[in-house]
Amino acid sequence: MTIHYNPKNPTALFTFRGTVVQTVARSYLWWCLFTIHCILVYLRETHPEYMEGWGLNWAAAQPTLSLATFFLVFYAGNCYSRFFEFHNHSVAMFGIVMEWAADTKLYFPDRLVRPLQSRRESPLPQRRPSRPPLTPTMSTPAALCEPF
Repeated sequence: MTIHYNPKNPTALFTFRGTVVQTVARSYLWWCLFTIHCILVYLRETHPEYMEGWGLNWAAAQPTLSLATFFLVFYAGNCYSRFFEFHNHSVAMFGIVMEWAADTKLYFPDRLVRPLQSRRESPLPQRRPSRPPLTPTMSTPAALCEPF
C-alpha cells in the first residue's frame, strides 16, 4: 500500500499500517533488547557504582574498527561491480534473444509461425494472411536468407 505524503495534512507521518513499525512492534527480540537497554541506562544514571568496569577502551578497539570499515567498503564495492557486470550480461542476453526472435519471425514462413501463435493466444478466429502464399522455391529458410 503506497502512502502519499501531503505537507498540508501531515497525518501520513503517524500512519502505522503498511510500515515497518508494525513489524518491529510485534517483534519479541526488539522488545527484549529495548528492555535490557532501558535497564542498563537506568542503572548507569541511578547507580553509577555498578557500571564502573563496563567502559570500553577505544584505543584497543581502533584496529578492529579500522579493519571492519575497510572490509565493509571493499565488500560493498565488490558487490556493486558484480551487480553491474551481471546487469550488462543480462542486457546482452536480452538483446540476443530479441534478435533471435526477430530473425525467427522474419525468416520462417508465416504458415509455420501461425500454429504456434494460435496455441498461446485466445481462441478467437484467426484472420487470413493478406500476403500471397510462398512459392515452392521460397519455402525453405535457407532460400529466404539469400539476397534477391
